[in-house]
Amino acid sequence: MIRPNSPQLKAELNAFLARYGEGSQVRNQLLQKYMKNIKFAKEATSKEEMAKFEATVEFFRKYGDQYELDYLLVMARVTGV
Repeated sequence: MIRPNSPQLKAELNAFLARYGEGSQVRNQLLQKYMKNIKFAKEATSKEEMAKFEATVEFFRKYGDQYELDYLLVMARVTGV
């Protein structure tokens, strides 16, 4: 499953899958590296994590408004997203 309405992402993923077929060494190495532990992704949507995220958003909104900055852009820059 990928992000909806993302034709470029879908095209890149399809190109990768076409280049590195199922069972290829590169594909297996990447799956091992990135899919070995996905616990962090599951926990990101827990109630506790969502509460922390909302508090962070409010912090950036407050100072974004104060300094006339787009809070989402500042959040992305600071958090490295």
